[in-house]
Amino acid sequence: HSRRWHKMRDLVKAKFKGLDAYQFTVNHVMIPGTTIHHIIPLSDDPSKAMDVGNLILLSDATHNFIHSKYRTDEKVNMQKFLKIIVDDWDNF
Repeated sequence: HSRRWHKMRDLVKAKFKGLDAYQFTVNHVMIPGTTIHHIIPLSDDPSKAMDVGNLILLSDATHNFIHSKYRTDEKVNMQKFLKIIVDDWDNF
């Protein structure tokens, strides 16, 4: 990955305080985040690769769960929900 990506990754990790933002919001548990997830996948819109509003920190298990939802008709609703988490995070 590029130096620019590493800086963005560090910014996203700091924003979410190192936590899986989905698990913290939905289940009120503090699980370390390990993966930066693109809410709108790069395959759908490469221009969102470095858009901090399109990035969320997740654990590997949550990342796999979300991708399982992306393979169903729940993809759009999940994306909307993740976007709400990202947009509202600064209010915590």
